[in-house]
Amino acid sequence: MAGVSGALIGLLFVAISVSPEAKGPAEQLDFDIRAGVAFSALTSALVVSLFALIPGLDLGVTAIVVAAAGFASCAAFAIVLFHAESATHRRSKLRRLIFQGIAFLFQVYVGIQLIRKDHARTDITNLAVLTVIFSLIGIARAWQLIGAHETGFSRLVREVAAHRRSAE
Repeated sequence: MAGVSGALIGLLFVAISVSPEAKGPAEQLDFDIRAGVAFSALTSALVVSLFALIPGLDLGVTAIVVAAAGFASCAAFAIVLFHAESATHRRSKLRRLIFQGIAFLFQVYVGIQLIRKDHARTDITNLAVLTVIFSLIGIARAWQLIGAHETGFSRLVREVAAHRRSAE
């Protein structure tokens, strides 16, 4: 996971550098938030994975510190988004930030459990699953950064419903 996360962060920088210029303030804000969310998710996966490679290290402290930084970035992006006059699709972006913020809060909880229980197997598994989830979040946001269409399940359902309404 450490190697994968590092490679994905490198690809994220490539995606940011080759992406088309934003057309206006709303597009720039959207781009900045997606890039920041992808970066914080992938950084969490990378840092936790790298520290997990060090024998004898307390992963609980690592999980808490990384999650606190990630949560702070989600909160900062939410505040910026909430106050931006030019934001489009504000609700869906806020929902994504809230979801990622909750994942970071769960990571804090897992970190606390790891400190208390001295690396219980369930807590290590939970941290590993969170690391995979953060990698997937980062990949999804990076996918959007390069201008690819969103391919999520909820979008598919909306498109099918819209198609049925237009056909009737």
